[in-house]
Amino acid sequence: DQKMIFEEFRRLGRSGQGMGLGLAIADRIANMLNHPIMIRSWLDIGSVFSVEVPITKIKLQEITQIQPIISPMPKALILLVDNDAEVLKAMLELLVQWGNDVIAASSIEQALQRCKHQKPNILLFDYHLDQGVTGLMVRAQLESELSNLPCIILTADRSEEVRNDILNNGCQVLHKPINPVKLKTEMANMLPKLKNH
Repeated sequence: DQKMIFEEFRRLGRSGQGMGLGLAIADRIANMLNHPIMIRSWLDIGSVFSVEVPITKIKLQEITQIQPIISPMPKALILLVDNDAEVLKAMLELLVQWGNDVIAASSIEQALQRCKHQKPNILLFDYHLDQGVTGLMVRAQLESELSNLPCIILTADRSEEVRNDILNNGCQVLHKPINPVKLKTEMANMLPKLKNH
């Protein structure tokens, strides 16, 4: 199974959380950097994953720090929905750091409850939520209360079917791992009428 586990959505039929994408994403990134992932495994004992990175000598004075150019983004009230507590926390911290107000929820019930008295400017939903619920389903249920709001769906699923599903429902799609520059630029483009505070 050592080659199969790097395939997308491959879980070897065993129980547990996850979509079977973690190793596929890690392997893709490692190959892009030309540092392939290696594995050693022993039956009933465990496995060791490693990445070989070459060491080189660089003179410190030659290093120049380059700041990424990020489009300015108007301050917004964002509804963020993700069932992964750690991802939800990390995204919340990032969005607040950019100067936004955020309504964070881990389920559709929380989202509905927390949007009763305030209307967000933008929706930021994970695609795969708990018990087969998708971010598009959450958006559909919120449509009566929050109609015509710009929506970005975040997903590690790179299948054409999921991409078309998202785009056909009038949402934008960003693939995980999320590039903060792309996310900020996409959100800035969605909110041209809001002014910076």
